[in-house]
Amino acid sequence: MKIQRLSKVAAAGLMTLLGGLTLGSVAQAQSLYGPNCPNYAARSPSSNQAMTMRVVNDSSEPADLYWVDFRGNLKFYKRIFQRDVFTQPTYAGHLWIAWQGNRCEFWWTANPTQSQITLR
Repeated sequence: MKIQRLSKVAAAGLMTLLGGLTLGSVAQAQSLYGPNCPNYAARSPSSNQAMTMRVVNDSSEPADLYWVDFRGNLKFYKRIFQRDVFTQPTYAGHLWIAWQGNRCEFWWTANPTQSQITLR
């Protein structure tokens, strides 16, 4: 699944509409520009639905993959280099973030029906 970046204005407006809700589908992954992730109250929910996600870094720079834990804290998992692929066990509904440089670029919710994420 291809993830497109949104403009700063569109991303900010969408974040305002979503508030503290986690997204229900990888297809709704959002682009977050700026030096830090926005101050949202998202957390990974408890889930017993195990799955595997595949993250493809099809961009021109490395991406650092973080899981948002049950308290909303970021937990570093892996640096995915340009043109590399990483497979990660996770649970449905868990929230993930990809940083590039000093930018929080993308976030998505793990979804078993759309388990491949492509960073562009």
